[in-house]
Amino acid sequence: MDEIIVLEGGRILERGSASGLKKDPDGHYSRLWRSLQPNIVEDEVGVTTVAACQIELVQKAESPSTPEVITPLDTVTNGDDLKGKPRAQLVKVETRHEGAVPVSTYLTYFNAFGNSCYVMTFLTLYVAAEASTNVGEWWLGKWSENSFELDIRSYVSIYGCVAAFTVGMIITRSFMWAHFYVSVATALHYVMLRRVFWCPMSFFDTTPIGRIINRFSQDQNDIDQALPTSFEAGIIVILRCVAIVILTCIPEPLMIIGVLPLLYLFSMVREYFRRSSREAQRLLAVASSPLYSALEETLNGLSTIRAYSHQERYIAAFDTKLDLSTSFAYLKLALDQWLLQRLNCLAAAVITGCGLCIVLTRKTVDPALAGLALANGLCTHSPQGKL
Repeated sequence: MDEIIVLEGGRILERGSASGLKKDPDGHYSRLWRSLQPNIVEDEVGVTTVAACQIELVQKAESPSTPEVITPLDTVTNGDDLKGKPRAQLVKVETRHEGAVPVSTYLTYFNAFGNSCYVMTFLTLYVAAEASTNVGEWWLGKWSENSFELDIRSYVSIYGCVAAFTVGMIITRSFMWAHFYVSVATALHYVMLRRVFWCPMSFFDTTPIGRIINRFSQDQNDIDQALPTSFEAGIIVILRCVAIVILTCIPEPLMIIGVLPLLYLFSMVREYFRRSSREAQRLLAVASSPLYSALEETLNGLSTIRAYSHQERYIAAFDTKLDLSTSFAYLKLALDQWLLQRLNCLAAAVITGCGLCIVLTRKTVDPALAGLALANGLCTHSPQGKL
């Protein structure tokens, strides 16, 4: 090459022939040449290092200009010499968390609201509403027996006050819960969106767009709707089960002997279901990302697909991914039904035991408490389906 130009920051620093520029020991070209002087080495797979490539470029720059020889296409190797060598992977396979959900995840969800006193307040309202509901049913039993020998107006007034208090607690907790989960979903969405905006360009080069869309669609929908519904149903079911156990054991304390084995069976069923359902839900989340990626890639290359008449191939590939995602969704629904059937069996055992205890102790048991225990026991079949 006749002349070498050294540029930095858009300015010409040095200009001249290779031999002339190397005479200046403090020049940029001379320092670059000395830094590239180590012997050319090859790595473990026989690929020339970056430094060696730079030396080769500098040597070509110093050599006289020669016409470039274009290798015929049929002489290019087919890659057999690269067999057995490790290949870099630009897009990594999407991974999923394994094992139990850490407590820090639940704390992150509740701390996203930023007010722990508010959370404790509406949790207390759930307890108060459930307690007042049971008090109202108990008062109806006493009213039917006229246990306090009051007039009808007094019974109606007290029952109306209890019912009004219950309705007020339910409405208040509903508004507070709605405000809580909307605020949490908004805060988590903002944090996720902000982090995506601040990601380097390498993140978008190595992450399929479908994976990002899946985070902002399916996962965000779980935070907006599925998670609040599950949390609320779980709180109500737990409080109701506690109330059923207490009301069942009050008429007949010996009922606690039969409740303990049922609690052990329930814990075993819950743990078995929790592990299976958790992994099925994670597999479903991972299997949804390829669907969004395939849809986005198909829409971007639709004209090319039609030009080469590859519609059937892309439809078949999309159907395969859809079948995989649907299979995990079906597995999740099957697990839910599996749990529901076993919980109904346990609830039937509780009702049967409660009924037997009431029949055996019918001369000493309070009829109001007995009716309340049976009524609450019959309610155990319906709310568990929400979980």
